Amino acid sequence: MVVRQNDEGESLFIVRRGSLDVHIDDAPVGTLSEGEIFGEMSLLTGERRKATVTAAGEVRLVEISKEDIEPVIRANPHLLERLSAILARREESNIERRKTAELQRPGSMKDAFLVKLKAFFGLSAG
Repeated sequence: MVVRQNDEGESLFIVRRGSLDVHIDDAPVGTLSEGEIFGEMSLLTGERRKATVTAAGEVRLVEISKEDIEPVIRANPHLLERLSAILARREESNIERRKTAELQRPGSMKDAFLVKLKAFFGLSAG
């Protein structure tokens, strides 16, 4: 496991080799492979980790900390506009992936509501 959802973090990772599995709320939402990054939201905003990322096998990663990137940001504050756009796109993508994963997961939200409705109306669970 590289990062765990809801943990604190102040770094991002660049995948140099291998692939990683991404889970949000224990639901698989995708994979990461060579050249992709993750953890940017925690690095740039201080938010807790949005997903759990685990290596699917042997991986090589480059970790960039807040201390590494802070001088670059201070010297080039205009980069924040571009980074903001990247973060917004990633967050929108994560929301869509979560919705898709939730609908496909056994015991989905539909099933949870069915159980509640049956209980409310006094119908048997079977």
